[in-house]
Amino acid sequence: MPDLKQELADVAAAIERMDQRAPEPATLPAPGKVRLRHPNTGDIKEVDAVPEAMIPIMGLGYQQVKE
Repeated sequence: MPDLKQELADVAAAIERMDQRAPEPATLPAPGKVRLRHPNTGDIKEVDAVPEAMIPIMGLGYQQVKE
């Protein structure tokens, strides 16, 4: 049982550290660019607002972020 209790304590500590992080300041993308975010990882990419640039990234699961 001590392993399970330690695991729960580690998870609780990780959650607390995540809650204490300051949110990143919101900035607008450059003109002619869009911001795409992966829903699972939270990774954000800023790409040109043309289908040739957006489609390959969106095929990986990224979704456009509304500003």
